[in-house]
Amino acid sequence: MGRKKAGPQPAAGPNPRRHLSPETRARMSAAHKGRTHSPETRAKIAAARKGRPGRPLSPETKAKLSADRKGRPRSPEHRAKIAAALNRPETRAKIAAALKGRTFSPEHRAKIAAAQRGRIPSAETRARISAAKKGRPGRPPSPETRAKLAAALKGRTFSPEHRAKLKGREVSPETRAKISAARKGRPGHPQSPETRARIAAALKGRGRGIPGSAAEGGGT
Repeated sequence: MGRKKAGPQPAAGPNPRRHLSPETRARMSAAHKGRTHSPETRAKIAAARKGRPGRPLSPETKAKLSADRKGRPRSPEHRAKIAAALNRPETRAKIAAALKGRTFSPEHRAKIAAAQRGRIPSAETRARISAAKKGRPGRPPSPETRAKLAAALKGRTFSPEHRAKLKGREVSPETRAKISAARKGRPGHPQSPETRARIAAALKGRGRGIPGSAAEGGGT
C-alpha cells in the first residue's frame, strides 16, 4: 500500500474553481424554481449579513457581469415581481433609511445626467408610469426643496436645439383636457411680478392662433 503524502489536505466540498456545465446549471435552476424563503428565513439571513461588508467586485468581474446581462430583457412576470417587491411599505422604508443624508458627488451626477440624456420613454412605459401614479397624491415639496430647485434652475437656459423642438409644439385637445382636470380645484402658485414680466416678454409677438388676432392676420 502506498503512503499518503504528508502536509495539509484539501478541504472536503466542491471545488470553488470548478466550472459548472450548462446542463448542470439548468438542473440547478429547475430545482430551485418556485422555491421561496419564509419570512423567518429571510429575517435570519438579514440578521446574519448585518454589519458584514460585501466583498467588492473587481473591474474585470463587473465587466463580465455587464456583458452577460446586456441585451437580456426581463419577462413581464419578472418585471411585475420586481415592481411588487419594491412597492412594499417595508422595502420603501428600508430604501428611504439607506438613502437618508446621502448626497451624490458632482461626478456621479454628471454620469447619471449623461446616461439619461436623450432617452425618451416609450408609450408603454409612459402608460405604466401613469397607471402606477394614478390616485397617489404627490408629496408637496418643502420650502427647503423649493429653494434648492430654484437655486439649481437659476441661470439655466435652453439650448437652441431644445428651443427649436419646443417651438410650434401643438398640445392635443385630449392633453389639454387632462391638464385641466388635473389642475381643477388645486390653487395655483402665485407668480411674482418678475416672473409675470418674463412670461409677457417671452410671449410677446407669439400669436395664440385665435381667429381675428394679429397672428391670424385679423384686426379691424
